[in-house]
Amino acid sequence: MLSVTISYQQMAPMNVTIDGSIVNHLTEELQIKLHQLYELKIIHNRKEKYWVLSFPAESNLIELDRIHQLIEQLLDHCEGPSINDSSAFIGYLPDGGKAYIYDRYKEWREFILKAKHRSMEGQKVEVFSGIEKLADGILIDYELENDKPFLLKNVTLLTRFGEKVLTASDLSITATGEFF
Repeated sequence: MLSVTISYQQMAPMNVTIDGSIVNHLTEELQIKLHQLYELKIIHNRKEKYWVLSFPAESNLIELDRIHQLIEQLLDHCEGPSINDSSAFIGYLPDGGKAYIYDRYKEWREFILKAKHRSMEGQKVEVFSGIEKLADGILIDYELENDKPFLLKNVTLLTRFGEKVLTASDLSITATGEFF
């Protein structure tokens, strides 16, 4: 299990939702199903003023994104926060540096997504806007938003009907594993 500890001086009232579960400033302990086998465990010691989040090293990128967002939301409600994520190593960066669930997470995420999308070029993929499937076909190209870390602006596919450029909010690409 990987873990991160957030210490603080004061905690502002809050209600944060993650996967249908509510975490608030009064929460003492909570377990949230991330996957059929894995759980995010949250412990809050109000007296000692710290949070501990524990999660499996096998968590996928979507789960890591949700955990990272929860950490950011907790930090937003803490006065004088201090975070220790040295027990939550998730991978290496192109420069050989280490990335953790909070420290250098966004750099690592961008590196992983670039590699993922580069490897899918020329492969059959499905394109989604949120959970809605927009199309499937051969991935020709994609364009990123300039001002946000690895947010897709548009995706170009070769479909049965020709080349198609998809533009929508919350775009994502998933490999189908099928071959032509």
